[in-house]
Amino acid sequence: MRKGTSALAITAVAAALVTATGTGTAQAASSECSRTALSFNLPNNPDLEGYAELCVSRINSTTLNSKTLVQLEGIHITGGKRFDSFKIIYHLEKNGSTVKSRTKTWDFPNGGRVHTTSAGFNTSSSSKGGWTTDGIISYNINNDGKGAMTKELRGTPSIR
Repeated sequence: MRKGTSALAITAVAAALVTATGTGTAQAASSECSRTALSFNLPNNPDLEGYAELCVSRINSTTLNSKTLVQLEGIHITGGKRFDSFKIIYHLEKNGSTVKSRTKTWDFPNGGRVHTTSAGFNTSSSSKGGWTTDGIISYNINNDGKGAMTKELRGTPSIR
């Protein structure tokens, strides 16, 4: 890891939450997030380092949400192409089986200090327990000679 490198941060919109009832008994979490460390060695450009977060939330008794937020922070990112492709593919799962998936393609703009992109979706279900969000990042670093690569992201803990 080089000092002074850029940072890639994929952060969550929802925070982990555990509530308690008035009787003092704990209820299952209504929102959970997970974090995965990332590092990209970019030829002829500052390296990018950071993390990825995925979240799953129960909005109400019939609606679930799966989200990701991508934020690129750099010393000063100007000119040059960093990636030939960069996609976040994430899934809302019920007991390990995919219920709904989305792909967010991120085209890195030139210039500036901070760039963000976010993605999320809702789905309807009153079924309780076993809900998670899982995902991968599919990327191709420009001029590194390795072609397309995949980084698995750590899935969220289960919510009810």
